[in-house]
Amino acid sequence: MRLALVFSARMFIGRPLREMIDLARAADDAGLDYVCLAEHVINHAEPNPANHTYGPNMHTPVEPWPEPLTTLSAFAGATQRIGLMTGILIAPLRPGVLLAKTAASVHALSGGRLVMGVSTSWQEEEYNSLNVPFKERGAVLNDNLGACRALWGSSPASFHSQYVNFDDMLCEPRPDHAFDIPIWFGGKFTPRLVRRVVELGNGWIPFQAYRETPEELAPKIQQLRDALSAAGRHPADLDVAYWMRTGGGRSLEEVLEDIPAMAAAGITVGEFLFAPFAPEPEACPAFFRELSKRFEAYRGLGLPGGSTASKVPLPA
Repeated sequence: MRLALVFSARMFIGRPLREMIDLARAADDAGLDYVCLAEHVINHAEPNPANHTYGPNMHTPVEPWPEPLTTLSAFAGATQRIGLMTGILIAPLRPGVLLAKTAASVHALSGGRLVMGVSTSWQEEEYNSLNVPFKERGAVLNDNLGACRALWGSSPASFHSQYVNFDDMLCEPRPDHAFDIPIWFGGKFTPRLVRRVVELGNGWIPFQAYRETPEELAPKIQQLRDALSAAGRHPADLDVAYWMRTGGGRSLEEVLEDIPAMAAAGITVGEFLFAPFAPEPEACPAFFRELSKRFEAYRGLGLPGGSTASKVPLPA
């Protein structure tokens, strides 16, 4: 198991965003695995709730949403080893070629530490403001990421689809191989998601609002692995990032005790929203050190060569 620290935008309302860089450095120093940023490019003051079909919107329009790839690039310069994760990037809202260039640049500047969690998101007004067809957002997502893989995989590259078309174009810098930048697809488990992961991705981020348990996710993860195997890809390379239950007044011990069930289900990364435990930036470095120390007992769970859930005792 690996741990991804999820930044809460609310923590920085009225505070300098540069403090995020200090927290990324503290997470790196503590030995944690990823820092994770979500986004909205732009927010409507009163978005249509009909498009938010899984419950009330958890965010307010005034929360700061720094552009994640830009921010992760700043994190890259302030850290040495921690993974840099978007969770999620709304990939259809960027031109596919520009997305390929930006992500490849972060990959190069960070020494290969970028993980791109992507999805379509839900805010129609946001799509309209960027002149991207909301009802076609799934097709745009596919085309943009297909263009990324093409530009990362050969030089020059050609790609033709409904929304992205080019011939003999070069994207430099670029990764050594097309799949060197992991893409983890966020969203509901559907045949469409399975196709995306198999054709373009490296992982899945189940959508937290559905509140699925690890036991409910286990057969879906196995289906994904079977689909990868059928396509000639290695099923053990699949990553699954799961939103850990850090709210509701649960203690850190209670949150971490969920990890054996997560690992048994095939989950490889726990997304940990740390604001409930360290609501102010000043409290974060000490909490990161405590979290890293407490997490060490679980680190090998669910990973190649790691222990099984039954072999690792719960921490005292």
